[in-house]
Amino acid sequence: MVNSFVLGQCYPNPASSTTEKVILPFSLSKARQVVITLYDACGRDVSSLLNQYKDVVDHRVVFNPKGLLPGVYFYQLVEGKASMTRKMVVVK
Repeated sequence: MVNSFVLGQCYPNPASSTTEKVILPFSLSKARQVVITLYDACGRDVSSLLNQYKDVVDHRVVFNPKGLLPGVYFYQLVEGKASMTRKMVVVK
């Protein structure tokens, strides 16, 4: 199955405790309901970053990582039955 979306690498990566915003870029080739969730290294749901219907175009989710403990996190985009996951690091 070919994904109808692309999930880009977040930036900055790594993010620090003083970073005010992290940007998660993604693009869609079809208008769809999109869910992006942030997980910790143990697979626990840390935050729901997006749950919206989005049109065909390049998008980005911007969030403040303040309050996240240093470590490895994963963000996952799900649309329909397809998903893609990428890694993000938070440093002190």
